[in-house]
Amino acid sequence: MSDLLTNVFASDLFSTTALVAAVNKMPHVPGQAGALGIFPTQGVTTTSIVIEEQDGVVRLIPDTPRGAPPNRVESKRRKAYSIRMPHFPTAWAIAADQLQNVRAFGSASMQQTLERVRDQELGNHVASLDATVEYGRIGALKGVIYDADGSTVLLNLFDAFGVTQDTTHNFALTTAGTEVHEKCTA
Repeated sequence: MSDLLTNVFASDLFSTTALVAAVNKMPHVPGQAGALGIFPTQGVTTTSIVIEEQDGVVRLIPDTPRGAPPNRVESKRRKAYSIRMPHFPTAWAIAADQLQNVRAFGSASMQQTLERVRDQELGNHVASLDATVEYGRIGALKGVIYDADGSTVLLNLFDAFGVTQDTTHNFALTTAGTEVHEKCTA
């Protein structure tokens, strides 16, 4: 047993292959909604934002006889929507016992450093924040943005912008004789 303890660093447990496999076991952070490019990222320094809408109207202008009064084109209307910005703080502390007498990950003799622990913690927090932002983007695509618990509504975009959700249609694809073209048209 003592022979195992004295040769722990010579075992396969800390070989290069085992360490690479351990490093590669990072959790996956989804990013497909962000990759669509429809969510430009812009930081703000306030606790709320205003989204302004200018409603221009484009219409076909009917033909009128020469000399008759011209058709009036509606002027653009403006609306503003105030939205409270959510706050997603994270925090951590590095304790002395995370550094003192702790071997650095992947090293047989090197002591754990403050910089390594800090970088690891920052990486964990950045990944969590990236996942939170992606979760919000998916919510925005659906029209309702939920908090991390999945039930608390942070922002209902339908209510915020005064619009109604389009009707949903059951395509009934498992039912024989379903007119798929009619369902699509509806």
